[in-house]
Amino acid sequence: MKNNNRKKVRSMDNKLEYEKIEKIIDEYKTKDSIISILVKDFEGNVIVEYNPNIKANSASCIKVAIMVAVLKKIQTKELNLNQVLEFENTSLAYKKYAGIYNEIKKKASILELLTFMIINSDNLATNILIDLLGFDYYNNFFLEIGLQDTKLNRMMGIYNLNKENYTSNKDMYHLYKQLLEEKILNKELCKIAKSILHKQRSKTLSQRYIYEDIEVYHKTGALSYLNLRNDCGCFIINNKTYYFGFFLEQMASKEEASILIGKLFKLIYKSLT
Repeated sequence: MKNNNRKKVRSMDNKLEYEKIEKIIDEYKTKDSIISILVKDFEGNVIVEYNPNIKANSASCIKVAIMVAVLKKIQTKELNLNQVLEFENTSLAYKKYAGIYNEIKKKASILELLTFMIINSDNLATNILIDLLGFDYYNNFFLEIGLQDTKLNRMMGIYNLNKENYTSNKDMYHLYKQLLEEKILNKELCKIAKSILHKQRSKTLSQRYIYEDIEVYHKTGALSYLNLRNDCGCFIINNKTYYFGFFLEQMASKEEASILIGKLFKLIYKSLT
């Protein structure tokens, strides 16, 4: 993927210290880093953007789109949230799986699978749901709801550098806006999706340096072999909703990528509060 990180930080919010943001990015990025950042309110006002339009490796952030696609089948009554699926943890024998389902044979409801897919980023739960509906359904659904850069090409935890999953800040902004405004599904199912996102257990990226309680709905992503860390979602301050998306790839290390996201989010969040 081409490195497009020559652009400067752009924003419409004069309270932010833009030179400081650029300095922090320059401190952590490498010559090969691929970085896309977007913070934008739901009225369309850009707070910060840095290469906002590039197509990025989604890692687990694509699981939010998968969740919405499954919930669409619930809405059309082709599936039921309480429907129980049986599956086998075939990865357990090879000691490659470190998720929720440690038994070789397991049963779980669709709601349970959706929840652990998001809050624990459980790859086995995700793959069961991918198998349930198939790649074509998901990719066609993504296009139908206006996600032009989001593509599911492989299962989770089965890595292939020639077959990655992709999305973009533009797509995630569109998805989260429709979800938080309860337009993409019926009101009840949007509330279920929001409740799951709000239970997200990974707090070491965007909220790394935030000690206050914050109303946030988000999903993180990570790929160790690409030194990749992603975090995208929405937070609400004074009844105003903001989208945030950080997609970082080919950083010096996973830890430095996490620190960069944490520092940038704190700076932006503090300027808005």
